[in-house]
Amino acid sequence: MYPARATAGANTYTLYYDALGRVVRRERFDVNTFTTTTNYYLFDGAHWVLEYNPDGTVQSNVLYGLGVDEILGRFNGGAPVGSQLQWPYPDRNNNTSVVTGEGGVVLEYYRYDAFGQPTVYDGNDNLLTGTAIANRFLFTGREWNPEYKFYEYRARAYSPSLGRFMSEDPKDFEGGDYNLYRYVGNDPLDRTDPMGLTDVPTTREEDIAGRDAAVGALLYAAQRFKAGLDKTPQDYGQGVRSTAAGLRPSGKFFKEELTTTKVFQDGRLKTVQAKTEKIETSKEHPVTGHVHHDVSGQPRSSSDASTFDLDAAKSSKVYRVNESNPNVIWRAVPQVEGTTPVDRPFDRKTMEPIDPAALKQKTGQ
Repeated sequence: MYPARATAGANTYTLYYDALGRVVRRERFDVNTFTTTTNYYLFDGAHWVLEYNPDGTVQSNVLYGLGVDEILGRFNGGAPVGSQLQWPYPDRNNNTSVVTGEGGVVLEYYRYDAFGQPTVYDGNDNLLTGTAIANRFLFTGREWNPEYKFYEYRARAYSPSLGRFMSEDPKDFEGGDYNLYRYVGNDPLDRTDPMGLTDVPTTREEDIAGRDAAVGALLYAAQRFKAGLDKTPQDYGQGVRSTAAGLRPSGKFFKEELTTTKVFQDGRLKTVQAKTEKIETSKEHPVTGHVHHDVSGQPRSSSDASTFDLDAAKSSKVYRVNESNPNVIWRAVPQVEGTTPVDRPFDRKTMEPIDPAALKQKTGQ
């Protein structure tokens, strides 16, 4: 292991890295108490998933999604009792916007300036001087150190007050920027750099919608298991799949796009808008965007399901067309009580629902 060290007055913060550049040990020395706090970390790829003390006591564990720094849930032993189970919700830049606890109670929410300086509020809208639930995953999902005022971006530390990295790019000029300290080309609203090496575009809003649907389903399934409604882990897993996976029928998926072009007509320049259809190749999108659970994971009541879900399906920009009957489009209509979203047919011109039984079998629909 090789160390890196930061200081704040006489206090020191030392990070130890393995051969892959991952922080596997952190030490904090407090000069006032002359004590050293040490934490160790176990990794799954680029993410640490388990934090523990020298005596082996688990301090924290984290459940990640498929994206980089995409945290779905976390047990945080450093938080007060009653707020140790934490569910973060990100914005389009993967900044943690809200952290909820059990039952969907808002524990804290956050606001940031363009370069990531955080402002913390509790669930009652009170301004805090810092997190009260020991949450350090903030700007773009990276870990914030409030004492030393920087984020850990793996290969480098980043200062939001300076708006730049605190050390040169390890890739030197091969990183593509003549300024070796610059953060994402000074474009933090549209790009992120989770590794501290290469900036990438921010996450698409469609992926965030799908992630919210999956988290809502996970919360609901967890509550069913806790309440004893699902007796075994297999039942729990089926509950997650039934509420999050949805129905993926055959056919091509399309996404509507509104394009604006300039044409020269009748001696002047005119603006023309046209709606086009683009084949949607991403497998996550056929049913995402239809969040059929609220933020606490509870399904909507059946009384408001039919109208709301049909309206949501009509307004969805992702749908399926079967070439054998191009006048009919199919959209995923979410249900209640954890059932899978049902693929319902709609008239392509009027957008009114069609009785599936009325469709002839020969259409292949």
